[in-house]
Amino acid sequence: MFKILRKADIILIVLLIVCGLAGSAFLVMTQADMGSAAKVTVDGKEYGTYPLSEDRTVDLGTGNIVSVKDGSVYMESATCTGQDCVHEGKISKPGRTIVCLPHKVLIEIEGGGDGFDTISK
Repeated sequence: MFKILRKADIILIVLLIVCGLAGSAFLVMTQADMGSAAKVTVDGKEYGTYPLSEDRTVDLGTGNIVSVKDGSVYMESATCTGQDCVHEGKISKPGRTIVCLPHKVLIEIEGGGDGFDTISK
């Protein structure tokens, strides 16, 4: 009723696990793409573009304070009620955004990589 695993079955299982872990590690290492700058837009107009390599704090005058630190950007504080933009946390990969709808603030990461999220055949 119960099949006993043979030595070859165990070797195959271990080999598949090792290949899976190696493939996962390769994907994580090759997708560690970081952006080069944070573009801040307020009410549809560009407020400024700040390199992620330089730490700074920017008061947008809308009640929002943006911080660039250690290669990432985040909304340090905001006076809006949901605080969704603050809870978004740090972002650093191209294409990622932080949005504060009440104050019409958009922060997007630019640069780095080839601009593609995924490629399919």
